[in-house]
Amino acid sequence: AALARLDHPHIVTIYDFGELGGFAYFVMEFVDGTDLAQRMRAAAIPRPEALRIAGDLCDALHYSHGKGVIHRDIKPSNIMLRSNGCLVLIDFGTAREVNQSYLQKKAAGEITGVVTHGYTPMEQMSGKAVLQSDFYALGGTAVYLLTAQNPTSFYDFTEDKLVWRDAVPGIAPEFADLIDSMMVFSPAKRPASSRDIFNRLVAIDS
Repeated sequence: AALARLDHPHIVTIYDFGELGGFAYFVMEFVDGTDLAQRMRAAAIPRPEALRIAGDLCDALHYSHGKGVIHRDIKPSNIMLRSNGCLVLIDFGTAREVNQSYLQKKAAGEITGVVTHGYTPMEQMSGKAVLQSDFYALGGTAVYLLTAQNPTSFYDFTEDKLVWRDAVPGIAPEFADLIDSMMVFSPAKRPASSRDIFNRLVAIDS
């Protein structure tokens, strides 16, 4: 029901939902296009396009977070490019509505963790996703767009962090700093909102 209330050009449309034969279901639109993982084909995309994609995702998150919905599984294969080039975020099957019930279950450790290596932050693995958990996944997606590699391939055990900048020569420091800020361990130290991220993206000279 929460997803069906979402109406945004960068978010897939949910047409119907309910229960049939004891199974819950929802029906979403068919997106005519290809996902980002297929689009890239092991080749990084130009930085201006990566900035545009990140900005469109911020727009989608600003809307969904404003409606109290955390996606929880942002990654290249869940980001579609329509045949007209418009970006759309899909696969809200693991999304959660942030309401009183969710907060009570999270406090009791009753929320199932959703894990996609390279895109899932630690707090989400333990079932305690917050809005900033989506920002971690957005940062990981940006690393993938710029390098065509899963972010985990850049993990440095010595420094206990991702060391990926050398794989993108000439990247604007402001862009690299923003990506790193989205992927810090503590969600409290990540950007406060998707609007903050969007404003920083707009100010970047690719």
